[in-house]
Amino acid sequence: MRKALVSGFDWNGTTPRGRYLLALLGFTVFSVIGSYVLERRDIPYWGEAVVIVVAAILLIPLVGLTIRRLHDAKLSGLWTWLTFVPGLNLALLLALLLISTRATYGRVPPSRLRSVGFMLTALGAFVILTRLIWEPYVMPAGGMKPTLLVGDYAAGLRFAEDHGRGDVIVFRHPVTDRPHVARIVALGGETIRLEAGTVILNDTPYPAEPGGTFTETMARQGRSGSLPRCSNGAVGFGAPCEKAAYLEQLPGTAPYRILDIADQRSDNTASYTVPEGHVFVMGDNRDNSTDSRTPSVLRGVGFVPLEAIEARLSVVLFSYAGQSPLQFWTWRAGRYMQVIG
Repeated sequence: MRKALVSGFDWNGTTPRGRYLLALLGFTVFSVIGSYVLERRDIPYWGEAVVIVVAAILLIPLVGLTIRRLHDAKLSGLWTWLTFVPGLNLALLLALLLISTRATYGRVPPSRLRSVGFMLTALGAFVILTRLIWEPYVMPAGGMKPTLLVGDYAAGLRFAEDHGRGDVIVFRHPVTDRPHVARIVALGGETIRLEAGTVILNDTPYPAEPGGTFTETMARQGRSGSLPRCSNGAVGFGAPCEKAAYLEQLPGTAPYRILDIADQRSDNTASYTVPEGHVFVMGDNRDNSTDSRTPSVLRGVGFVPLEAIEARLSVVLFSYAGQSPLQFWTWRAGRYMQVIG
């Protein structure tokens, strides 16, 4: 196994099938263990850091061994890029394991194209290392529309301090203990209430301005297959689902869009005084969000302690509109690298 990994850093050779199989088994075992560690919330940061650093280091030999195996099969190393395409990567790896050759583990002349591929792979390893300072989050529900859509894969900055009003944060839900996303609208020591949907902060109203109409397609969204709520009545599958949009701006924030579906009880609340060391959060999809307006005893969020905040979301990396990211025809290319405001 050690010899296989070391040889993977030299992309000019070839790799016999047995050695390639051994390397893939090792990578598979590490992937299973690593995924378990990264998904556990009680794992200390140093445990996550070990997994991330090892994953970054192993990326280069994994690609290198695949290129060497392609050489062994008398194929171009350019086929390696299929390993980054979901579905096709498994087909390629299986084919490389099934192909029988009589290679002598010889040398393959170096090329400029291979050098470029090595540098790009090294860059990919560096990107993996940056995972030490950011946290990924996939939106499973529509409580933050239109800022975040179901299926948005967003990145949040870890170790962010001085969380301010307007920040979109990830925090631990007090009831489910799962990651939850909402926007900070009030800080510790402030008072807040809603009247007819208008935020009254420290006894000062901040009415939102009309911001057009938010339209999406009536279809099942995310892995849960939930359906969006519409303000234009009951619409059939594939039809436009509309909601009124407004521009809200609170002290110290830039304007951001919120949605209104209908008049309902959550549009009018009691007055809350946010305890020190806590924040009051709401979803931008105001009529379809479980947030600080509902106390935790009623399975809501209540006041969010600062220590429960895990990250501040800053950018959408990837987005899909279907029920699985493998449905490439539902990918929203227009949302890639979109800044979260």
